[in-house]
Amino acid sequence: MVAQPLKHQGGLFWAEFSPDGRAVVTASRDGTAGVWDAVTGRRLTPPLKHHSAVRKASFSPDSQSIVTASDDNTAQVWNAKSGEPTSPPLVHGASVIDARFSPDGRFILTASYDGTARLWTVAGVPVFPPLTNTGPIGLARFSPDGTRILTAKGSDYVFYEPDVALLWDSTAGTQTLARLRHSSGITDAAFSMDGSRIITASRDRTARVWDASTGESIGPPLRHGRDVFSATFSPDGRKVATASVDQTARVWDGATGNPLTPPLRHGGRVWCASFSPDGRYLLTGSDSSGARVWDLATDEYAIPPLAHQGGVLHVSFSPDGRRIVSSCQDNAAHVWDATSSI
Repeated sequence: MVAQPLKHQGGLFWAEFSPDGRAVVTASRDGTAGVWDAVTGRRLTPPLKHHSAVRKASFSPDSQSIVTASDDNTAQVWNAKSGEPTSPPLVHGASVIDARFSPDGRFILTASYDGTARLWTVAGVPVFPPLTNTGPIGLARFSPDGTRILTAKGSDYVFYEPDVALLWDSTAGTQTLARLRHSSGITDAAFSMDGSRIITASRDRTARVWDASTGESIGPPLRHGRDVFSATFSPDGRKVATASVDQTARVWDGATGNPLTPPLRHGGRVWCASFSPDGRYLLTGSDSSGARVWDLATDEYAIPPLAHQGGVLHVSFSPDGRRIVSSCQDNAAHVWDATSSI
């Protein structure tokens, strides 16, 4: 590991690098988010405190601010250098599961189990009335250009009935025509880097690629043996990766849906998958196999598995691809050096 473990008093939901790669932010069941030096593991601010579990913590595009989402029914904007709040609490009627900045850093998007997603200024002022879906909203994403918003229930809400992800115009708060349907709960969703396509993952054991303008499906369903919990595009949009409870991750052609690798097998449920910035490697996190880095040219490990003492719920590369961060149920996040073998 590069840094000492980034320790909390409860399991971690999330960890991510700042866009400048200098810091890591973590979100924990212990009711705090942490801001850490990405090289030494030293705390950079006091803990960012909520009154209940912190589900998500994300940096602004300029790395100067952080937004947190909590089970205390609020999101909060913080100064990333001092740890001081810079907005009033962004209040919902139930747990806030997701919160993130717009690509230009001017707005905050929140998603809540009160059945709404909301757009706020960074000062905490609502921009337009709440966006509503059929039931709780645990996932909200901006398109890369910031003009559209994607909402869905997300992976924490157990739902096995037909489900739909919705698209919204972020300038007006109005719903577009595209409705992305699965036969069971939608657990994950992401835009391609150019914003032209969307991928969704579902408890119906499939992921699907969609045209972001029309909502029409592109290619066949990407099938697993059990629920799919993660789906993402490669940086160039040519590949997609999926992670499933069936103990495998898969890589597929983003246009045709043809498999590009055999199933990448793990010893437990696979919760997450993330491409390296150059698209050559896939990083996965699972229940019992820790984190793994796969060389997509050989379908083999690029480095030995990264051992953890609990399930790994989220993994990502640093912006330069030289480091890895993993969030674990062992009450810590871990930063790893990827340069010696990759």
